[in-house]
Amino acid sequence: MIDRGPMIGFFLAMTTAVFWGALPIAMKQAVEVMDPFTIVWYRFITAAFGLGLFFSVA
Repeated sequence: MIDRGPMIGFFLAMTTAVFWGALPIAMKQAVEVMDPFTIVWYRFITAAFGLGLFFSVA
């Protein structure tokens, strides 16, 4: 059986790098139509929902 631990870690690290790299581009476009504080709250709500979903499954 293949040990998938390193592959999952690599996939998650690459996903994080892609999102982190795309963030300034997305923020530049979002700030043109929304208040920065509103964007931050949307990010927090999305993260809380995602973590809640993750922990409810785990």
